[in-house]
Amino acid sequence: MAPTRIGSLLQYEAEYGVVICRECQYAIQKSALESHLLKHKIYRNERQRLVSTLSQLELLEPDEVRLPSPSSGPIDGLPVIDGYRCTIAACGRLYASTIRIKRHCSEMHGNGQSSDTFSIARPAKLQTFFRGTKIRYFEVTNPVSLSESGTAPFNKNRWKATRPNQDSDNKESSTNADCMASATFHDDSGASLSRIDLDTLAYFHHFTTITGPTLPIPRHLERYWQQHVISKALQQRQLMCGLLSISALHLAFLSGDPATARKHCDQARQYSSDFFKTRDEMSDDSDEDEKAKNAAKQVDCILQCAFWTLPVHPLEQASFELVDIVANIRGLVLQNGESDGEEKTPACTTDPISCGDFSIPGTFGAFSSISAFRARLQELPSRMTEAFGRPDNVRDVITVLESISALDKSCESVRVFDDAGQVCQATAMWLTSVPLAFTDLVAQYNPPALVVLTYWTASLLKRAEDYGCWFWSGLAKTILELIARQLATRENAALGLVEDLLR
Repeated sequence: MAPTRIGSLLQYEAEYGVVICRECQYAIQKSALESHLLKHKIYRNERQRLVSTLSQLELLEPDEVRLPSPSSGPIDGLPVIDGYRCTIAACGRLYASTIRIKRHCSEMHGNGQSSDTFSIARPAKLQTFFRGTKIRYFEVTNPVSLSESGTAPFNKNRWKATRPNQDSDNKESSTNADCMASATFHDDSGASLSRIDLDTLAYFHHFTTITGPTLPIPRHLERYWQQHVISKALQQRQLMCGLLSISALHLAFLSGDPATARKHCDQARQYSSDFFKTRDEMSDDSDEDEKAKNAAKQVDCILQCAFWTLPVHPLEQASFELVDIVANIRGLVLQNGESDGEEKTPACTTDPISCGDFSIPGTFGAFSSISAFRARLQELPSRMTEAFGRPDNVRDVITVLESISALDKSCESVRVFDDAGQVCQATAMWLTSVPLAFTDLVAQYNPPALVVLTYWTASLLKRAEDYGCWFWSGLAKTILELIARQLATRENAALGLVEDLLR
């Protein structure tokens, strides 16, 4: 049965009861359809039309979907993966990595010797409808070499780097220059590529020399992006595509020519398309390096912010969800914490003069200095009491007060940073120090929570933009406009608390 196209993004497979996103190349669960469309910047009217169309279709839950038989051809819109099938009778398990099939043969069939593994397993071409915890591989025959969009099917070994006289478990290279100089890239057949794409090389060079230092940097890992992440990207094609996309977007930001900026943005979209198509496959594979997985999640957050803020691809602000912006900024720090240990921002233990008071106008967002901001912040609880009166929910009040206290501490700490990467990291860390309930209040457009978010945006986030956090350029203005629009319709008292910050 031929698939049914729904708009340019989706296709419906009636035979299996699934809807496939052709850009992401996997099926979307019923409960995630609307949020998935929003992720692709499909806003209100069009999104509601698509959701209405999809509601009339028979869509099955992942566990209910019947898998195609091994003799079936590949499902259009899904990547074809190189994997393995166990040939033991009544087994037939499918795995997408060599490590997993070896483990299976050893644990389930007693084949302890790796050399014996492939006596009971054979190569197979695999697909899966869903990602995440719902992955269920099925075998296909006669796979096509290219998808309809012209994108090569995913192969986790397609981009790999080898170092002479060293195995794959070696320690990270001391510099990215060493990595690049000794890297040999291979195509799917294993043959060395004799020609180098000079545009790709230029983007790689720009990332390692210019873009890397502008990204969030954990204080305990020097040259985090240029060394630690690059060394992983040279072994993970999808991660490399993400870094190249960030580099292209940075060049678009730096370009003063709209045509050149658009060219870089188009190239960034191509790289990011490859990154997003294989991102979930990477994060779901337990055999992949945990640091590489978390770097990919952080790249995801940076790309989302950069695509939102670039002037050649403006946001449709009227339809955008504020909580999504907050979640992406928060994700920048969470991935560093998971990957490399808890991030610790040093407290400023000396006097304001020796730490730097940032008294030059404009260096602390809407405030003349960090001291002026902290003085206003300390007055905020009493001003809120006057504006809002007796609270309806004591728990919400505690959440807001804890968030104000966390913001005050963040301002005390952030003054010790003086480069873009560290300022970016410290700015985003406030969102990891507030109670989790604070994000819920923002999602509900709770007026007191929006007031606190306004203070953070007009101070720390604006300062981060001034310090060169380019992928946030204009984001403070976007957030403030969204907050102003919400407060104007919900709470005049709250608007009065932040009116001077929204200008």
